Amino acid sequence: MLNKSQQEVANLQKGSFLLIAGAGSGKTRTLVERVKLLLKSNIDSSKILLISFTNKACEEISARLKGKVTVKTFHSLSLDFLKEGLPNNVRQKNFTLYDKSDQLALVRTFLRSLKIEKKPTEESLLSALSFKKNTQSQKNIEYFDEFFHFYESSLKFFNALDFDDLLVYAENYMTDEFIQKFQYIMVDEFQDTNKIQMNLLLKLTKFHKNVMVVGDMDQSIYGFRGARQENLQEFLDIFKPKIYFLSENYR
Repeated sequence: MLNKSQQEVANLQKGSFLLIAGAGSGKTRTLVERVKLLLKSNIDSSKILLISFTNKACEEISARLKGKVTVKTFHSLSLDFLKEGLPNNVRQKNFTLYDKSDQLALVRTFLRSLKIEKKPTEESLLSALSFKKNTQSQKNIEYFDEFFHFYESSLKFFNALDFDDLLVYAENYMTDEFIQKFQYIMVDEFQDTNKIQMNLLLKLTKFHKNVMVVGDMDQSIYGFRGARQENLQEFLDIFKPKIYFLSENYR
């Protein structure tokens, strides 16, 4: 049973909304109930998109909704698009997705090519690589420019993308046709979004402003991936949302 605040949020339909919700306040249940009410209002299920930050969270939410709507992470949503929409001159459609071990193999190959005694560490290069792709800015790591050129050339040669590339290429190439499929968008854990994810949200809402973002602004855990508090201010400035609070704790 939803309390009064949760019920008020669940009944929201068109428009832009910011929901401030701490841990244990019932935000996931509120989102699920909102989707159910949208469906009861004869909103086409294919037009509803709910974005969360882990595959586990997506699976749990999708199970509650019996798989009736699209529940994705930013990365899995981007992968769905890129499998069909990535231009062939960028990568072939059957591209390989590199994991951490594949990345480490390229890092080690690069480091072996450096004929110097004091080399950057594997982790420092990988961290700087992910930071650059997610934030569009660069850390001051020695030999990083040379590494980045080697790494990107290698990915293109092997027709591969890495995990961070999913967001980069989706932002660059996501089409209006793909964007227009989703008319009602919800983003959970908004405090953990980085710059490129904010840009993707702006793309997804290019043709409408039916968006609800949910977050506990004191609980960002993805600073290492470039999560940025400025996204909240940008959302407020761009969408002029109505703001709601869930403060009652059920834990």
